[in-house]
Amino acid sequence: MVSITHSLGEITDNNFIRNHNREGETLYGFDVTVHPEYRGQGLGRLLYEARRQICRTHQKI
Repeated sequence: MVSITHSLGEITDNNFIRNHNREGETLYGFDVTVHPEYRGQGLGRLLYEARRQICRTHQKI
C-alpha cells in the first residue's frame, strides 16, 4: 500500500493544476460538479464512473 503524504494544495498547485505530471504514478480526481439545473439525474455518478474507468484503463486502481 502506498502512503500518501501531501496536501490537496500541493497536488493541485492550489487549484490551478499547473503542476500536472503526465508521467506521474498517481491520478487524482477533484472538483467535479454538476450544474444545479442538472442535478438529481445521475450525471455525477456517470462522471465518477467514467473517471474510475480511465484509472482502470491506465492501471492506476
